[in-house]
Amino acid sequence: MMISEIQTQLVVLAGGKGSRLGVDKSRIQLDGTPILHHLLNRLQWRGPTLLVTSGATDRLEGASGFTATIADQFPGEGPLGGIVTALSATLATFNADAKLPEKAASTIAEESIDRIPDATSIVRQLVILPIDLVRISRPEVLALLDAPPNLSIACFDRFDNNGNCVLEPLPMRIDVARAESIRAHFLAGGRSLRSLLNLENAGTVSAPPEWTAEVWLNVNNAADLHAASGSIART
Repeated sequence: MMISEIQTQLVVLAGGKGSRLGVDKSRIQLDGTPILHHLLNRLQWRGPTLLVTSGATDRLEGASGFTATIADQFPGEGPLGGIVTALSATLATFNADAKLPEKAASTIAEESIDRIPDATSIVRQLVILPIDLVRISRPEVLALLDAPPNLSIACFDRFDNNGNCVLEPLPMRIDVARAESIRAHFLAGGRSLRSLLNLENAGTVSAPPEWTAEVWLNVNNAADLHAASGSIART
């Protein structure tokens, strides 16, 4: 049975430093709109949302639009550390029997829990995307919810213009029930998102051929920023 959007938490990983851009990616603007506002407006997510940051959120314009925010418990360890943080926070928020490390629990605003759209629903899965995947839209993210139910970890693969099959690790859908196995994999040294596909019941979903390359645009450098019609916010 497909898990509903209300039972799916959207997670945005915002810990990237943007070294090739020279500024934090949170300062990117798209057509004059701060990147977090841009993503939330573009996706119009109906379930809860979680922002994983590299630290304080008071300077992140648009962070208040998320149901909750949490600091990455493994800064500098790549997106998989942010995913482990998000899974732990989700279990602690929606599952009374789950235990979250004290440091992580202290970073979740108490009042944010009251903003969850449907407090009686249990979040059963996460859909994770990075802050700089700026041209992805609601239909593409929802397509992951249609992934075969036997896949508890799923992401897209696609064919590029040369006919080569390309793996797109993000966005990724993860069942919350996989939290412990993913955490164990991470603590054992696993760091790449691709390595998650070696775990049991993990796999890919083929992206429809009509999806253009623009869907997968990550803003990593000045050329990407120009391609996305973006700019850097002035301080």
